[in-house]
Amino acid sequence: MDLTSTWHGGSMVHYFRQVGRCVWASALSDYPDEEAPGSRWTVVFAGRIGTDFIVRGEWAYIVQPSGFTTSREGFGSLQIVFPAGEPHATELRVVGGTYAEFENVALDYLGPLPPSD
Repeated sequence: MDLTSTWHGGSMVHYFRQVGRCVWASALSDYPDEEAPGSRWTVVFAGRIGTDFIVRGEWAYIVQPSGFTTSREGFGSLQIVFPAGEPHATELRVVGGTYAEFENVALDYLGPLPPSD
């Protein structure tokens, strides 16, 4: 399965790129009153897919949220699970890590990555 695509969940737009078992992602804030996605905050993620269909890796803020507090360290671990044996996932789920605020957030499939200019 290739997770390379665009996803939405937890007030974020997620862009995933998979090469082999390595997965990179960016998550951009996505609120109705926001000027552009990612203007409030942006997170990056790098991880690897395990044989248990869980992507484990590390995340960090690139653009930190306004009012940044110590309850959000600005970096940490993350686990994302996807259905085993399906040719194309339609939902991912954050299942653990140090970003407990978004634990059990469903990410819904939006489509392929936007084209590069």
